[in-house]
Amino acid sequence: MTREKLTVIRHSYDDHSYIDGKNDTSLTKRGVDIARGMSEEIASNLEVHKEVMIGSSPKKRASETAEILYDTLRRKNIPANLYIDPNLAELNQGEFMFGSLDHDERVNFLQSCWDDFETERHAGNLVHRFGERKIDGGIIIQPGENHSEFSARIGKSVLRSIQLMNPERKIINITHRAATLDIQNVVKFLNSDVEMDDIEKYITRSMQYCEVNNFTIKDLSLTTTSLIRYIKARENI
Repeated sequence: MTREKLTVIRHSYDDHSYIDGKNDTSLTKRGVDIARGMSEEIASNLEVHKEVMIGSSPKKRASETAEILYDTLRRKNIPANLYIDPNLAELNQGEFMFGSLDHDERVNFLQSCWDDFETERHAGNLVHRFGERKIDGGIIIQPGENHSEFSARIGKSVLRSIQLMNPERKIINITHRAATLDIQNVVKFLNSDVEMDDIEKYITRSMQYCEVNNFTIKDLSLTTTSLIRYIKARENI
């Protein structure tokens, strides 16, 4: 039995002054400082022989966090590679037309869409699209992803990480809160801790910026077949 750890880190603090469904803002100075602190801690805890593979969401707040980690490791002569994985992106929230809504109203509207999305997910409705209930309100032009689409691509990101794993490598993913929670529950399924039909029944929790999550995959030799089965099941919903 071959055990491996997958490290998943939420991106650092980004600019919250601009909010829309496709929010793609850069890190603030505070965010850069948080990312640097996380990177120093990661570097200090690495096994010296490990090559580090850093997979990042293409969103700026994640890719900038990943670049800071990469630069820190290279500065310390730790071998590292950085790649962008589109499957690690946050949930696609669709196309919005906020018009005259101020910042707080936009935040509240998006939160109501997240609440609907989670309610439907817990009820087993994995084809509900983000913002679907609000389509008649004049704000949403096009609803976003549904959960089956989201979880299928998150499964693909985990599959890519597993395919990169070997005893000489450390795999780190830089992504977003919802993606981190989904990865966590995919790993639980791979470890036989939850049934496939129960993967999406997790409770959304708060998560600090640059929070580090280490997930252990109990038996690497058995995971690929199970993960491909999971991805296909979600794609066929």
